Amino acid sequence: MNENGRKSFFKTKGFYIASVVCLLAAAVFSWSRVTETLKEKTEELQWEEQATQPQQQKSQSEQLPSSRQSESFETSYEPPMHIESSEQSEPVAVSAQPSEPLYTQPVEAAVAQVFSQGKLVKNDTLDDWRTHNGVDYAADEGTPVLAVLGGEISRVEKDSLWGNVVEQKLDSGYVAIYAGLKDLPDLTIGQRVETGDVVGSVGNSSVIEKTQGAHLHFEVRSGNEYVDPQVLFANPADEE
Repeated sequence: MNENGRKSFFKTKGFYIASVVCLLAAAVFSWSRVTETLKEKTEELQWEEQATQPQQQKSQSEQLPSSRQSESFETSYEPPMHIESSEQSEPVAVSAQPSEPLYTQPVEAAVAQVFSQGKLVKNDTLDDWRTHNGVDYAADEGTPVLAVLGGEISRVEKDSLWGNVVEQKLDSGYVAIYAGLKDLPDLTIGQRVETGDVVGSVGNSSVIEKTQGAHLHFEVRSGNEYVDPQVLFANPADEE
């Protein structure tokens, strides 16, 4: 093809070629924009789906029946472990305070001489001064002498100074001594007597108190210490 022919060809066909090239370029550009737009839409939809998913889950959770919610709670809840202590508390021993024992008078008679509280007093029989460690009850000879409280007989004998004597270990812990009795009673060591039981009778067998006549010399000891017997018979109402 000569030069004139080529010029004529491009002149007649060049317009069509240029149109085709433009159409192809426009198509490529359009396809690129469509692809980019689709990509943006896809990302936007994914973002909206992620944003609405927690709300949908929450809504579904609220719409669950109460039994399902309870089941879910029971399944996920684990109660705390109970740890037993190796130290066990010791039981506390509570002891009841014993009530004050009720004593009875050994003889229903007037007091002739009181407990001297460790002070020296005149002894008319011996004509000297000494402590009086008991209480003397003046009563007719043969008047019954009673156990002031329950306890065991620990001594029954004739004493060289106090005459016929009965000694009793009281349930309260004290030791009671009944001295100057008329006769030795029919009691044995270890025998138990109760409050008000007869342990002898009033006499005048006490050598060191002979001049006082018939009476009961009554003593109370706590260990080796003498106690005022009248304290045992004190009425709390009288002390107020």
